[in-house]
Amino acid sequence: MMWQYYIKYKMKAALGLTGIILIILVGNFFLSAKISSLDQSISSICDDRLKPSAYIFEITDNIYRKRLLLKEKGNDAQTAALINAHNRHIASLVQSYEQTVLTKEEKLHWAEFRKHLDLYNGLEKKYISGDADYNTNGIALAAGLNSVLNDLNSLSKIQIGAGDELRQNSQTIISRSQMFSTLEMALLVVLGLFTLTILSVSDRAIFNAAQKQSLN
Repeated sequence: MMWQYYIKYKMKAALGLTGIILIILVGNFFLSAKISSLDQSISSICDDRLKPSAYIFEITDNIYRKRLLLKEKGNDAQTAALINAHNRHIASLVQSYEQTVLTKEEKLHWAEFRKHLDLYNGLEKKYISGDADYNTNGIALAAGLNSVLNDLNSLSKIQIGAGDELRQNSQTIISRSQMFSTLEMALLVVLGLFTLTILSVSDRAIFNAAQKQSLN
């Protein structure tokens, strides 16, 4: 009878320790997954939101510079060369932008921007080639410019909104990770106390408890 009680006591202790260790292991896997998710979220803020915002700013700047060239210098060869240089820079920025991760809404606005940008560039080429003077083509150029700038403004607002969403997700991941980390620390304390309790209880004490139980 005493041996049965002894084995039962040890089994309960072993099951308790195993349960705590399993919970800690599961918590570690959860924390690892959350850390990986947090790393992806931070990387996305930088690669898919901050960089595109910089691209939008540079595209806008180059478009404004082209507009000023047309108004100030007309359609001479030097102006054409400078505008072509801006167009090449814009094309490079557009390619860099399209390598980032675009949201569903962002894809729609980007498609509109590309369409309006092509139309505006077409009007520029028509003016530079001498097919239309600035006064005749000015209204169309102004309208085309407004369409392009409105698209860029919409894309910029999307970056801000998506960035805020990523920031909130990151904060949620951090708060949950802190909660599980606190839980793990508490379980480690319980595990330590449980282990000390097991070690402090001698076999004689177990047998005495078993003997008292059998007498009762």
